[in-house]
Amino acid sequence: MLQSLRNIWDIPDLRKRVLFTLGMLAIYRLGSHVPTPGINAAALIDFFEQNRANWFGLVDMFSGGNLAKVTVFALGIMPYISASIILQLLTVVWPYLEKLSKEGEVGRKKITQYTRYGTVVLSVIQSLGISGGPGILFKPIRLFSDSTRILVAAMEAKLINRLICVTGLGAGESRGKGNLLYNAVIGLILVRAYDDKTLQERIIRNSTLDWVIARPGVLTNKARTGRYKVLTDPRDWRTGFISRANVADFLVKQIEGDAYLRQAPVLIG
Repeated sequence: MLQSLRNIWDIPDLRKRVLFTLGMLAIYRLGSHVPTPGINAAALIDFFEQNRANWFGLVDMFSGGNLAKVTVFALGIMPYISASIILQLLTVVWPYLEKLSKEGEVGRKKITQYTRYGTVVLSVIQSLGISGGPGILFKPIRLFSDSTRILVAAMEAKLINRLICVTGLGAGESRGKGNLLYNAVIGLILVRAYDDKTLQERIIRNSTLDWVIARPGVLTNKARTGRYKVLTDPRDWRTGFISRANVADFLVKQIEGDAYLRQAPVLIG
């Protein structure tokens, strides 16, 4: 055993790997004791003491207790794990990623690169949530509804009748009309935003304006083709991809057209 440990230092590459691993562990342990500035530590301890038996306690366990202390390394490896799960799910429903997964080592390296990008994005989003305190997770979003309420009142006062609005599949009565993955994203991650979009639609419907509400599916950056489906029957609503250019094409046509007046169709490619 001692001879094996001694041999580690005789192999330069192995010695570098071991020292790097030990260094990362030391930095992580150091960061786990550095609190995030601006946090009320006493209030946070009370909060987690009251919620150890639920979801917060589980997440704190995976972070090694760092979340309860809100240290600079409170997220731990959770963003990477979340990004990996998201990429694996997208591999099933996104043809591009499915193709990459079948291209051997080159494809796997590309997916790993996307996973790292996703980790950075999730880390930023989750760290903003931590810096705002646990209560930010439950605060309602009012951006869409508040701005729409002001806009509708101004348009009615100035006798401007035509309002064209974009919400999305999952708002209003279209909630739950997507596929399993789409509904999971809406229900677990974007639920507050889509609750506010539902309120936004209600404000528009209750107005005296001539309105059209567009509910696009999953947006892409492809070029405009002019070929897309406008689904007005709730029985036909489903998840689908559509380019932003094609959504813009539909919106422009509603400036003069009356075919979808006072309707909220779903748009897919």
